[in-house]
Amino acid sequence: MYYNQESLDQIALLMQKFDTGISDIFTQTITKEELSKKIPQQIVEDIFNNINEELQQKSDETTNQITCRVANYVFNIKFSANEEPIITVLVIKHKNSSFEFDYMDESDGTQRMFDLIDLLLTVKDDTVYIIDELERSLHPLLTYRFIETFLDKYKNSTTQLIFSTHENYIMTQRLFRPDEIWLASRNEYSV
Repeated sequence: MYYNQESLDQIALLMQKFDTGISDIFTQTITKEELSKKIPQQIVEDIFNNINEELQQKSDETTNQITCRVANYVFNIKFSANEEPIITVLVIKHKNSSFEFDYMDESDGTQRMFDLIDLLLTVKDDTVYIIDELERSLHPLLTYRFIETFLDKYKNSTTQLIFSTHENYIMTQRLFRPDEIWLASRNEYSV
């Protein structure tokens, strides 16, 4: 997903609903040199070489946008022919704080929510999402609330969420029918 201010406003609202402490999310423009200080120089060069190759293949003036995540750093690049690429990064505000935070300053749980939140923003029919260890880095109540929100969002849809978990708090009939919960154990061959 390419983030823009509209999608960031939606993400901020969801993050508030999930009680992460986030009150606002916006972007800040940075230079290629600043980006090179955040992620390995070779990755930056590879990204920009690929962008230049793509621009050479196009003859029109279309604008392209990409969102990249390298380790714990998320950034966008907007590029078009005959213009310098515009690089933006996420800036996060927390309620009751006058400081601004980078994405990489957020907890593992908040970063995990950013990974999952696109499932709630982009409603697609006839889609199956498969997630290994849905609860990874999430508090049990946050995992519960995420599933609850997902089920509400897709209640009239043919979309499915299949996930593995070690979290027994969410294995409840308040969320799922008994036939929707499957328990598995390993045999002596670990399968």
